[in-house]
Amino acid sequence: MLPLVWVAFTSSAIAEVQASITEIATSPAAIASPTVATTPVATVAAPEVNLLAPAQGGQVIVQPKAGWDKLIDGRDHSFVWAMLGQEVVFAFKDEKAATFDRFELEIPFIQKQNVKDFELSVSDDSPNGPFRSLGQFTARNYVGDTPYQKFHLNKTTAKYLKFRTITNYGYEPQGWGNVQLFQMRLLAFH
Repeated sequence: MLPLVWVAFTSSAIAEVQASITEIATSPAAIASPTVATTPVATVAAPEVNLLAPAQGGQVIVQPKAGWDKLIDGRDHSFVWAMLGQEVVFAFKDEKAATFDRFELEIPFIQKQNVKDFELSVSDDSPNGPFRSLGQFTARNYVGDTPYQKFHLNKTTAKYLKFRTITNYGYEPQGWGNVQLFQMRLLAFH
């Protein structure tokens, strides 16, 4: 067991220590050069989230025929055949509203059956509408550095997204369709 030591300070000794601490803390050198080292903090971009991805709760909720979930299965080049004018409606996680600002459409090949013009609409009420149009867009029959073409939108909040085909690049209707649709993404930052 260590011996207990009592140290007695006189009131003048305590006052001297307090004055020294105050002098050091308020000196121009202490104020101009803080003793705490700072390290620059790297800015990290918020991760993008694909609201249509099943892993994020996205789902096809209205479709002209079975199989349109291939549009959001995350597998590059998986596709469905559609007819001009057909539409599909997607819901977000738990059919709750989500905010987004970019739509991406995969165009992996240059071909006449690629979608050319399409419309995006949203609903806050139900998968049956009413819908408000976000606009009509034109996909290029072109493959760049990435097969995904980006379409920037005004920041939008809604529960459902509707995609409608309008035109293709001249492919005549066949029994299975005349528009080949590939992967779709709807991006938001979280």
